[in-house]
Amino acid sequence: MGRRDRQSAVVPVASDMARMFGSRRMAAGLSLGRVQNVWRKVVGKKVAEAAAPVWFEDGEIRIAAVHSVWANELQLMSEALKRNLNEELKDELVKSVSVFVAKVPESQAAGGGR
Repeated sequence: MGRRDRQSAVVPVASDMARMFGSRRMAAGLSLGRVQNVWRKVVGKKVAEAAAPVWFEDGEIRIAAVHSVWANELQLMSEALKRNLNEELKDELVKSVSVFVAKVPESQAAGGGR
């Protein structure tokens, strides 16, 4: 089973789990995980070291950026980010993107998202 096969198999399981448990919080966590999993591939190494998705709810992904310059640039690119994330996810999961200045979680900056 190739990487693509495994990745597409995760989507239905995540959706089923969220429905099964009926938890909005769990669904948000699963969605955040999906975005984090493709983040580095979508934005590239340099951006992934400076910013990371840290929160997701109701289609809104919040990105922590290490500096206001990064936050501003990413906010200006929010439509492209949304489009590229959804394209990689093969789902219209991300409805909006907001960016704020905060410490980027080590797990993300170190390459936690593939």
